[in-house]
Amino acid sequence: MSRRIGIFTDKWLAGGIEAYVVSLVEAMNRERDSIEILTSYQGYTGFDERLAKAGVKITAFYPESVDSKLDRMLKGPARFGDFLRANPYDLIHFNIYSAMSF
Repeated sequence: MSRRIGIFTDKWLAGGIEAYVVSLVEAMNRERDSIEILTSYQGYTGFDERLAKAGVKITAFYPESVDSKLDRMLKGPARFGDFLRANPYDLIHFNIYSAMSF
């Protein structure tokens, strides 16, 4: 049975959570599961090649927010809800620090 898994973090940049998530998805069974990084803002990480090799897609559901945390906090929850209604997942993991802004 194939599962659609979303991994959420507020910003996808070059930090500790990104390094952890990349290592995590590389170790997961990607033949069985479809894994997608969900973020409100995607910047440069240096992990793009590894994620592409692992078949992991990055979706920025609020890309025009650039790097405004206030904008993401005020408008992000509604945008994320709309995104999830249009794109259902079997499982979503929230980076808890990022989820606090929601």
